[in-house]
Amino acid sequence: MAQFEETKSLLDKINVVIMGYDPILREQARDILLREAFGVTKIDPAERPGDMSNHLPSDEFRKAHLASYLARWSPKTQADRALLCLYYLRKTFAYHSVTAHQLTEELKAHSLHVANISVAMKENVRLLRARSEVANRRLDIKQARNEYFITNTGVLHVEVRLNRDFLTS
Repeated sequence: MAQFEETKSLLDKINVVIMGYDPILREQARDILLREAFGVTKIDPAERPGDMSNHLPSDEFRKAHLASYLARWSPKTQADRALLCLYYLRKTFAYHSVTAHQLTEELKAHSLHVANISVAMKENVRLLRARSEVANRRLDIKQARNEYFITNTGVLHVEVRLNRDFLTS
């Protein structure tokens, strides 16, 4: 538990430091600070929206970072779990959009169960917490691949839950 608190404290300090930087330099500063603090390799901005398997930080860093969110809010519904994961990927790795497969893999890596990610994300889309766009529509494949984006409403929902549940526990 002490290691978790130490990691959370270090991440909070990094966040405070980079918030004062120019938005263009903020990502570079974050990459430098994370590399120095945790040994995280640089994430190329051109690769962020694509395949998540390239240049990812260590599993320990990823689990510690999502664990800091889970310590503040333990979502009960599958839609909330999926939304928290989408928020986590947006805030931590600056992914503009993610696929259902990427969400499922990240949830599995953190032992969060979602029976059907598409159904969970449809609920978030219905509530305007996320939006969905068809991507990679190929003529030889009947099923298209959706990409999911978190909306400002979704970000607000997650941040309110993170703060409210943290304060009441």
